[in-house]
Amino acid sequence: PTSNPNHPTTQPSSHQSPVSNLKLLITNYHLLILSALISLQLLAGHAQSSFYTLLIAAAWLCWRSLKPKQDFYRSLDDLKKAGISSLQSLILNLFKFSLAVLFALCLTAVQLLPTYELLRETPRASSADYDFVMTYSLWGWRLLTAIAPDLFGHPADGNYWGYATYWEDAIYLGIMPLMFALYALITARRNKKIHLGDIVFLFALAIISVELALGSNTPIFPFFYRYIPGFNFFQAPARMLIGYTFAASLLAGIGADQWKESNRKRYWSRLGIAGSIAMMILGIVGAVTLTDVRPLTIATSLIGVAAVSAVTFILTLNQPTAPKRWVVFTILFIAVDLGISAIRLNPTIDSSFYSLPPSENLSGRTYQYDQDEYRVKFKEYVTFKNFYSLTPQQIRDTFLPNLTVLNKVESANNFDPLLTERYVNFVKAMEGNPRLLDLADVQTIIKPIRLVSPRVDSKASRLRVIPQAQIVSSPQESLAAISSPTFDPDSTVVLEPIRNPQSAIPLTHHASRITLDRDSYVIASYSYYPGWRVLIDGQPSQLFIADHLFRAVFIPKGEHTITFEYAPLSFTIGLIISVVSLVIWVMAYWRQRVFNG
Repeated sequence: PTSNPNHPTTQPSSHQSPVSNLKLLITNYHLLILSALISLQLLAGHAQSSFYTLLIAAAWLCWRSLKPKQDFYRSLDDLKKAGISSLQSLILNLFKFSLAVLFALCLTAVQLLPTYELLRETPRASSADYDFVMTYSLWGWRLLTAIAPDLFGHPADGNYWGYATYWEDAIYLGIMPLMFALYALITARRNKKIHLGDIVFLFALAIISVELALGSNTPIFPFFYRYIPGFNFFQAPARMLIGYTFAASLLAGIGADQWKESNRKRYWSRLGIAGSIAMMILGIVGAVTLTDVRPLTIATSLIGVAAVSAVTFILTLNQPTAPKRWVVFTILFIAVDLGISAIRLNPTIDSSFYSLPPSENLSGRTYQYDQDEYRVKFKEYVTFKNFYSLTPQQIRDTFLPNLTVLNKVESANNFDPLLTERYVNFVKAMEGNPRLLDLADVQTIIKPIRLVSPRVDSKASRLRVIPQAQIVSSPQESLAAISSPTFDPDSTVVLEPIRNPQSAIPLTHHASRITLDRDSYVIASYSYYPGWRVLIDGQPSQLFIADHLFRAVFIPKGEHTITFEYAPLSFTIGLIISVVSLVIWVMAYWRQRVFNG
C-alpha cells in the first residue's frame, strides 16, 4: 500500500464482511490443536482434573483478551489492529474457545455419553454429599512442604504422619524453581518482556488455588460448593493445587528467563550456602540424638532440604560465567531434585504377585460387610502411612473388591468412585437383612484379618425361578418391598417394568438354557443397568428390574434359551458422533496444512 492514508488501497484488509470474519474464526489451526488437546485430557477419564483445567484456561483466556495491545490468537491480532476493542476480542476468543471445547466433546462422545449415563444412575447425579466433597482438604501445615517435601515423612519409608494422603497434598516443585518464581514477582515492575498484568494474574491464580485447596479449612471452598456449579460434584479440594502448579511453573520460567549475574545475587548466595550448611549440621545432630519418630523425621528432612539448598546457591553463585553450561547443569539439577522427590510415589511390586495362588479356594460370590471392608482397606491395606505394610500374599488374601479378579472370584462389593444408586441402596438393605444375600448369590463372607466364612445354609443361586411377582412402579417402592419383614424372596419377586431399546450395537451377551415345568419369572443375579435387553429363543422379550437391583424375564413353560445382551444406546450414539467428528477434524487439519503451509 502507498503511504497516503486516504488512498483506497490503504483500507485495513480486515474490513471484510461478517461472514468472512466468521470463516476466519472457525477455520483456525489453533482451534483444531486446542480441541485435540482437550480431547486427550477428557479421554484420560478424570473429570475433576478436566473441569479445573478448563476453568483455569478460560480465566487465562479472558485475562489475555482484556489486556490492552495483546490477544490470544494471531488471527485476532489483525482484527484488533483494525479497531476491534478488548471486549470484542474477549467475545471472539470465548467463542473460539467454546468451539474448541464443543469439538472436543464431540470427539470424545463415545466415552462421555456412557459416562454421563452412569452419572445419572448414581447418587451424585445432582450433587455429592458435603462431607464427601470436603474429604482430602489441604492440611495447612503441608504448605511447609513447598520447601521440605518429606517434612512429615514419606509412605515409602513407612514414617508418614501427616493428615490424609501424601500424594493428594504434594506441593513441592523444587527449591530452585520456587526461587525463580519469587524472583519473577520481585522484578515484575522492571521486566520489559513480560506484561506486569500476566505476573499479577499468575500470582493471584496461585493464591486462589491454594485457598480453594484448603477446602473445609476456610469458608471459601464451602461457598463455591453451595453457589458455584460444578464444585459440588468432586471430592478432594486439594486437587485444586493444579492451579498453583501451573502458575508457579510459569512464574519460574519467567524468573529463569530474566535471571542475570549480579553482585547482589552472589552476596545472597554466599549467605544461603552458609545457612544451608548450618541447617545440615542441625539436622545431622537431630538425626543422631533424637529417637521419637516425628522429630527424627523432621531432622532427616532438614538434611535433605539443606543439601538441595546448598547446591541451588552454589549454582546461582557461579552463574553465568558459561551461560549454556550453566543452563544445562541447572536443568539437570532440577530434574534430579524433582525425580528423587517424586519417583517413590509410584511403588512397584514383583510380577509374581499376579500369579500367586490364594490361600483359600472360594466359590460363588464373596461379600465383606461395610465396616469390615473399611477396616481391611484403610487400616490394613491402604493405610496411607506405609506402602509396604503387607506382603504380596497378604494383599492377595485380603479378597478386597477388584483384587478378587486376580483370584477369579466374583465379589458383591465394588471399589469404584461411581456406584449406581440402586446398588448402593440394595447393599445398605442387605447389610441389615441377611436374607438378601441369597438374592446377590453371596456364598462366602470375608472377615478382617483374612478370615473366610462360607454360608453353609444359604440358598444363593445365580439364576432363580420364582412363580409369583409383585409389580411396582418406582425404585422407592421396590426398595421398600424387599426391605419389608414380610418379604419372602423364595416365593415372590418384586418387579419394575422397563422399556428395552432395540436400536443399539450389542457389545456383549451371555445365554443360558433352562427348562421350566410351569410359567415363571427367571431372575439373574446380575445388576440391571440401562442398555441391557433380553431375548427368549432369539426373540426380544420384556425385561424387568427384579428386587430393586437385578434382571428378570417371564418364561413360559418348556425348554428355552435366555440371552441377555448389553447394547447401550449411549455408546452407539457416542460412537457415531465421535467418528463423524474425527473425520471432520482430520479433513480440517489437512486443509489447514495444505493451503496454509
